[in-house]
Amino acid sequence: MPIEGLDGIRKDKGWDNKRVTITKEGFRTNGDTRFDLENEILAVGDSFTFGDQVANDETWPACLERKLKRGFENGRVSGYGAAQALERAKIELKPNRYKTIILSILVRSDFERDRSAVIKTPNGLAWSPPRPEDYNPPQPVMKWFNDNSFVAAFFISN
Repeated sequence: MPIEGLDGIRKDKGWDNKRVTITKEGFRTNGDTRFDLENEILAVGDSFTFGDQVANDETWPACLERKLKRGFENGRVSGYGAAQALERAKIELKPNRYKTIILSILVRSDFERDRSAVIKTPNGLAWSPPRPEDYNPPQPVMKWFNDNSFVAAFFISN
């Protein structure tokens, strides 16, 4: 899961000093506006749903929240595949009563990610549980390579 309570400005490459805030429940905030919290929509998916490289109020769940005047929970995790995003949705459905869930994935990338998410259990093959997200900014040496090398940036971001 994402790091609960994270609130900071991302200064690494591609983020252009965008604020990222994660609530104590593990959801990314949608900025300062909140609407109709009784009928919230849960958005799950990958980095596109999370809003990689955009500010809290620039993610698509934040934009839809303002347009529809209906609350959105951004329950995505960067790096998840389709099956892992659905597992996250199942976990969130237990304590919450969402009437609407939106699954947003990038088909090519996310299905590739899920191929490595199958594990062997005593009862046969199963999807691995959602894995923790490593959301730490790059260390200074890695940041330098990321900022100054296209090859390094490719491997660091993937």
